Amino acid sequence: MYRLPKPGTHRCQRRRRSRARRTRAVSRFYAKRARRLLRQLPNPSSSPFIGRRCIPFDDRSLGLPFAVATKKATTPMREQRTQGPFDTIETHATAASTAVFIALAIGLSWLLWAPLTVSALGRTDRQFSPYLHLLGGLGPAAAALIMSGREGRAKSFVLRAFRVNGQGVWIALAVVAPVAIYGLSALCLAALGYRFEWRSVGQSTEFPDLGMGAYVVANVLAYGFGEELGWRGYALPKLQGRATAFRATAVLAGVWAVWHLPLFAFADGMKAMGPAAVAGWLASIFAGAMLMTFVFNASGGSVIAVALFHGTLDVLINSPTEGPLQMVMGTLVTVCGLVVPFVFGTRNLAPRERVRE
Repeated sequence: MYRLPKPGTHRCQRRRRSRARRTRAVSRFYAKRARRLLRQLPNPSSSPFIGRRCIPFDDRSLGLPFAVATKKATTPMREQRTQGPFDTIETHATAASTAVFIALAIGLSWLLWAPLTVSALGRTDRQFSPYLHLLGGLGPAAAALIMSGREGRAKSFVLRAFRVNGQGVWIALAVVAPVAIYGLSALCLAALGYRFEWRSVGQSTEFPDLGMGAYVVANVLAYGFGEELGWRGYALPKLQGRATAFRATAVLAGVWAVWHLPLFAFADGMKAMGPAAVAGWLASIFAGAMLMTFVFNASGGSVIAVALFHGTLDVLINSPTEGPLQMVMGTLVTVCGLVVPFVFGTRNLAPRERVRE
């Protein structure tokens, strides 16, 4: 005897089948997503999981609504992943590229400064153009472009270094801060009875043929972007990828000091330094590197901000004025730089995560 189905039976079956199809589609989507994330891992072979679809992270960290791994973890989830052979190779490659960059930056700059150094030491009677000093400042930037080109990322490196989105505040502060340091130093000298000439701001005794505007632009391009595109734009993220910001900055400060050595032979303001002045200069180099790292990391890796800060500070600190302006400004920069690790910590030297590669 044929019995009629209960009302709504076919409708319920259709709903169950439709729900099952949606569940299978969602499962396939998240399984595919998990496999894609697994392929992006630097070294999947070092994972404590052995299964084909196992992933070495908690599923919740991947945004998955359910477990995709077919085996349980043999180690706690919060434990750091063991470094595999591919990670070791990548670490050595990064260290090698950084070392090659440093050698190339120093070699290019010293090659351009060699005629001025030889002439200043009395090895030849021939006089060379002082503009070689400016050209030598472009050595780190040239080395960074060469190395990034060899790595196949020259375009992305330049675009990342010169991006402006979201960095306008730090770029403005990078110009305002040196002016504030200069103004405070000038007020201190005026209070001590020194005569201060505001017309001397932005002038240069080393390049007297350049007007104030041309000298400022040349200084910012050569000593600002020329140096910082290499030191902070290329080398610092690589060093911070292997160590804390403090250790990376200490290494970079030592390299930066060595890079300046030929300037003690011919550069105005450096060739007349005594032992005490050299010791103070080394302290200012270390503190200045801390301050540059703070600006770079706090701005999210803005080379523009660091270059403007460096170039503007050089223009103001080398302005020919009466009194120990360089000493006062150097002291203020040193104090500001040494305060950074105590305020923000040695890990990042900034209120946000350090920039690293």
